[in-house]
Amino acid sequence: MVDSFDFKVRIPKRPLTRRGILSSVASLYDPLGLVAPFILPMKQLLQRLGKLGLGWNEEIPNEESKRWLEILSEFQKG
Repeated sequence: MVDSFDFKVRIPKRPLTRRGILSSVASLYDPLGLVAPFILPMKQLLQRLGKLGLGWNEEIPNEESKRWLEILSEFQKG
């Protein structure tokens, strides 16, 4: 017998800005913290973007946008 949890999450496309990424991360409802290990890289990226001094509506640099897309694909694979 094996217990497992399946999470199906659909994150809508948002602009590649700090505001868009924060909106995506904040939209994930996880009151028990079961998906927290998967959300952590998203929050770390947001922290890194803040340290770069980007405005909320500025498009994020290419390297960070690639990382965001990687995180999203890993998250949706589960």
